Amino acid sequence: FALGTKFERQDGSTFRYAHFGAAVTSAGLVLSPDTSESGMALTSAAVLTSSSTYQMPDDPIGVYPNCKGSKYMIITKGSISADDFAGAYVAATSATTPNVVGITYRIKGNTATGTPASGNFRAELYDRLQATIGSAANLVIAGCKYSNLEAASYVNTDGALAGVSILSSGTTYPYGWIQTRGITIVKTDASASASYPMGGKTAILGTHGIGAVIAAQPITAGTNVCVLQPFVGTFVADGSASSFAFVDVML
Repeated sequence: FALGTKFERQDGSTFRYAHFGAAVTSAGLVLSPDTSESGMALTSAAVLTSSSTYQMPDDPIGVYPNCKGSKYMIITKGSISADDFAGAYVAATSATTPNVVGITYRIKGNTATGTPASGNFRAELYDRLQATIGSAANLVIAGCKYSNLEAASYVNTDGALAGVSILSSGTTYPYGWIQTRGITIVKTDASASASYPMGGKTAILGTHGIGAVIAAQPITAGTNVCVLQPFVGTFVADGSASSFAFVDVML
C-alpha cells in the first residue's frame, strides 16, 4: 500500500499504513516520524536552474523541471537516497517571484543524489507546478507523516504525532498498520498521578516515558493556562501509572 493508505472500521476507528524507522517494542505506543530521516530543513538557493538538459518525457515539450507546468523539481541536497521523500511535502518559503511562496506540493518519489546532476536529486510531484521556481528560492521539506515512525519522546520528538502502534514491529519488515482514530489501549506514563484521574481527561504525550500518555493538567503561565505536550486523544476510563489505559485516539 502507499504510505498513509486509510482503512476505516465499522465503529469509525481508522488505521493508516505506515513505515517504521526503528523497532517498535509493543502495541499501544504513541508514534511520530523521525524528521531527520524524512525531511529537509530550510535550505537557501536549493533549486537548480531550469534547462532543456533535464526535459522529462512525460512533461510537455519545452517545459522543464522547476518550470510552471512541470511535474518535477531538481533540488540541491547531498546524501539523499531514492524515495527518501516519497509522500513528503515541499514548499518554497521565499523567492524573487512572490507567487511561488506558500504553495505546498506533495512528492510522489525522488531519485538519489547525483541524478540527474552531481549534488542534486529529482523529485516527482503528484501535481504540476503552479509557477516557475527560480534558483534563488528557499525550500523546506516535511517528511511523510507515516514514514520513519518510532516511539514518540517528549524530549526528542520534533514532528507531528502519527498514531498508536497496534502490534510490535521490527526493522526486517518495517511496514504495518497504526491506529489514528478510535478507542485503543495506550501505554501510560510513569509520572501519572492518582490524585488527577485519567477518565474523561485529555490524553497528551507524557514527559517520563517513551510513547506513553498522561492526563493533561493545567499549567499556569502568567495569566494563561496552557498545555505544552502534544495532544493524543481522550481517556475513556481511569488507569494507573506505568501501565496501559483505553484512549479515544484523535490523530
